[in-house]
Amino acid sequence: MCGEGSVVARDLLDVITHVVNLWLGGRCPRDLSEFVASAPLTPLLKPDGGIRPIAVGTIWRRLVSKVAMKGVGKDVTQYLNDFQFGVGISGGAEAILHSANRVLSQRHGDGSLAML
Repeated sequence: MCGEGSVVARDLLDVITHVVNLWLGGRCPRDLSEFVASAPLTPLLKPDGGIRPIAVGTIWRRLVSKVAMKGVGKDVTQYLNDFQFGVGISGGAEAILHSANRVLSQRHGDGSLAML
């Protein structure tokens, strides 16, 4: 940006950077921890009439998590190596879910085990 708006944008970016660094450094006031560690729930109706709660992290939680992973993501992925599929592996969690469903359907075609 250029002009008057660039000063406001730069100040806003500086404040956001400061807040993210507080959280990453463990110096975030406890009163604000709920904004990082929680997520609003949205109830969706299941076909059987039950309720499926869907949690979507706040923008602050997502921003702090993305910045943290930008700094240590490769190291964490390498450290966890073959023991996980959720960190640093695109589509990893979905691959595990589909594999588990395939095994269940092959070995328990009688419906004795529910699909995940």
